[in-house]
Amino acid sequence: MLHDDYILFRLYVPLVLTVFLAIMAYVHRKQLFRYIYFGNIFCFVIAVVCYVLVMNHPAGQPYSTPWMAAVPFLWLFGIFGGYFLFLVSAFAFLVEMAQRKMLARVLLGIGILFLVLLLIKALFILFGAIWVMRGVY
Repeated sequence: MLHDDYILFRLYVPLVLTVFLAIMAYVHRKQLFRYIYFGNIFCFVIAVVCYVLVMNHPAGQPYSTPWMAAVPFLWLFGIFGGYFLFLVSAFAFLVEMAQRKMLARVLLGIGILFLVLLLIKALFILFGAIWVMRGVY
């Protein structure tokens, strides 16, 4: 059906994350967070549908209707919004579950440690780039 080099993070990962979000919405007790989960599911569904539409459209051919020109932008907002909201949703879910379960506390600690290590690596890359640019001029 679709033969794309980037299909993993454009189709399969959003589908798997949609299933995780549905499970989180079923398990979660607070109604407010369920709205965030369903909004996130909506973003991923929009992104997957737009991706399939764009991949099935022949390259170089004009769009059949004017609204098809907006599909790549919808995909862009859907995929980035979906990934960002998933990070927020997973963090909110773990914080709420950490009040009752020890495993959630451990996972939350590992997640915070991972984010700190990611920040340190990003700063290392930034300072390395600044150091390299220093010798150019």
